[in-house]
Amino acid sequence: MSDADGEGYLSRLADEMEAVQLQMGAELIGHARLMLGDRKTDARELRYLSNRLVEALQDALRIAESRGGRLPVPDESESDGPPSAAVRADGRGSVVYASWNGSTQTRAWQVLAGSSPDSLTVVVGHAPRSGFETAVTTTATGPYFQVRAVDASGRVLKESKVVRRPS
Repeated sequence: MSDADGEGYLSRLADEMEAVQLQMGAELIGHARLMLGDRKTDARELRYLSNRLVEALQDALRIAESRGGRLPVPDESESDGPPSAAVRADGRGSVVYASWNGSTQTRAWQVLAGSSPDSLTVVVGHAPRSGFETAVTTTATGPYFQVRAVDASGRVLKESKVVRRPS
């Protein structure tokens, strides 16, 4: 009954069950919208609805995790393009903006600065990633900056091009 290639009986059965769960979730969302728009809906009905929505969300997450676990994880060192960096003056220091479109492994950033593109040193060793773009404040004035994407184990994934801080 092995189904390693994803084309066998078990995969088809799982696909059918997932389709039913997702359809039920979509129907529940429609029902929820109607109930939430009706001022006559009481607390007991809303509690029941909330429990059903939680169940549907659990099903959707289980499906996403199952499907995601079957997808190959790309090596980010081979992804398109390097991380991006931008910088601006901020009082007596700088704010460096770091991002890497599509990165799923970046957990933190290192910021490098120097007086020339060839003399960069690490000025911020670990700045946790925060959303699509991370703003990192440093006392460094550069004027040259670069960022490095770092994974959960502290390994540098890739570095940006060197950018110059505007005067």
